[in-house]
Amino acid sequence: MTRQEFRQKWEARRDEWLRRGISAPAGPLLDEVLTDLDAVARDEGAELLTLTQAAIRSGYSADTVGRMVRDGKLTNLGRKNAPRVRAADLPRKPLRYPARPLHVRSASWQTARASRLTPKGG
Repeated sequence: MTRQEFRQKWEARRDEWLRRGISAPAGPLLDEVLTDLDAVARDEGAELLTLTQAAIRSGYSADTVGRMVRDGKLTNLGRKNAPRVRAADLPRKPLRYPARPLHVRSASWQTARASRLTPKGG
């Protein structure tokens, strides 16, 4: 089941129940929603990706993903010259934190320094 199919199914059910004025116990309904959500996650993880697609999803470059396949860190589920990797097996590249801003001294310090070094009277 894809995300789109999941959404369509539950939107259709919601619309039908609203139209008919149906209210149902939450427990069994939520069990069914969670079962469908697990199916979506399982199907998305089983998707076979090219190196380019895997690079976009993982945050690594296509060359790095290809190196992982050659080194045996990822299983090649395609052909020798056309590798495919399972989406669930992809590592995620850690996010980089933004660089800290440079420390710039205050203008008052610069003014005091300039006035101290400037010859008097001019």
